Amino acid sequence: MEGFPCEAGEWARVKEITLGIVNATLADDDVLARAGFLELEEYSNALISKYGSHPVLLETLADFAPDPDMQLELYRKASEESLTRKMPIHTIHVSWGRILIEECRRPEEALRILEACSRDVEVLADEDEKAEYCRLLGAARRSARLS
Repeated sequence: MEGFPCEAGEWARVKEITLGIVNATLADDDVLARAGFLELEEYSNALISKYGSHPVLLETLADFAPDPDMQLELYRKASEESLTRKMPIHTIHVSWGRILIEECRRPEEALRILEACSRDVEVLADEDEKAEYCRLLGAARRSARLS
């Protein structure tokens, strides 16, 4: 499996930026969190220009994007890249499904996205990931029946 899309020092910088976003979010500092995302976006785009589009970079951007529509587009691109590269999709699809259910209220689409990664979850996910997958899958099924 292709792991990280760049050199170790470059990935360390991505982690440093994302940690800053997490800390700003926990401190309820929306301005700092937004600035952190803009820095992450700029740095990630530079890495994409250097190495090409990679699902790990796209998923990381999606995880921290401030807008659900932007998240959905980035998760879609990350999923396509993962499938093209024959890489696992479960972490992308679980996050994508969460946004569809909790932010966008689109349970039918979430159900389709979550079901598409069921095999990866079964084989590759740890227990916490499986529990989150099952929670979201149940929520999508319940909500889809009600709509």
